[in-house]
Amino acid sequence: MKLDSKLYEKIVSHLMFDENDFDTTIVPNAKIIGSISGRSRQIDVLLDSKNGESNKRIIVDSKYQKRPIDIKKVEEFEGMMRDVNAQRGILICPSGYTQSALRRAQELITIRILTEEEIENFVMYGWDNCKLNQCEGNILWELNPSIIDDSPLTVTCSAKCDKCSNFNIWCWACGEKFSMYDEDEHQCACEGPSFWLTSIEDDEQSKSVYLHYLHLIEYNPDQPKFATLTMNRRPIS
Repeated sequence: MKLDSKLYEKIVSHLMFDENDFDTTIVPNAKIIGSISGRSRQIDVLLDSKNGESNKRIIVDSKYQKRPIDIKKVEEFEGMMRDVNAQRGILICPSGYTQSALRRAQELITIRILTEEEIENFVMYGWDNCKLNQCEGNILWELNPSIIDDSPLTVTCSAKCDKCSNFNIWCWACGEKFSMYDEDEHQCACEGPSFWLTSIEDDEQSKSVYLHYLHLIEYNPDQPKFATLTMNRRPIS
């Protein structure tokens, strides 16, 4: 494969999906409003708690460059960490680092080497195109929590677009794949007593877009009861 900075960043995103557990939300090419700068900050890969209850935010920056990472890059990265309230940071590069950069990183920043030789035969699986019309972004499907009731097991996947940032959903029961805006709702082709909902909500220390699945648990013509299952989360501040 012909390697460039975009492909290197995508491979780093894929590695983060492989290395982290189900309770971690992983956002490629994330946009976060900085708490100090008040500006939108671009983050190659954002890792955070999927339920928003605990702050374990980690930001990952891929540096596809011929030169080793130096102390200036580490200090710039540390400034971004403070701005987006990250607890830890990971710098990934193919060409190593200087000793002064390593000393400056200390325990809050990990500098990791991922060489071109290591990823020469790297196989990426699970990627798809964003389902929003005219968006040219890519998504990496994640399994959602399963829904078990009186009907057969419901299996769904969700993903976050690396370009438009919208949630994408894939319902295995009906096969429909669709994209949702940040405050949106959609009933898939199953046409059952359930629907999908996205909402912007305040967390303890940030603001996020949540993806919820609402399914009927008690039918009442006047006021039906729905159970809400949170499927995914995308921090925006």
